[in-house]
Amino acid sequence: MDQLFDVSSDDEDIIDYVEHIERPRKARRYQERKNHINYWDDEEFYNRFRFTKPSVHLILEKIEDGIKSTTNW
Repeated sequence: MDQLFDVSSDDEDIIDYVEHIERPRKARRYQERKNHINYWDDEEFYNRFRFTKPSVHLILEKIEDGIKSTTNW
């Protein structure tokens, strides 16, 4: 009798696995990044990031080669 339950349990596991494989994946959604320097005025930018826009430009000039992302578009 125990073997009967083991077999049906194995069958259920196989069915669950096959159903999992056949499920289509969700399409990836890419969201365009907001350019915060253009989006916020000077005061809002400073309140949000605690840096002035010119100081951020200076920092970015110094580190931009090290933080570039590889994208295909």
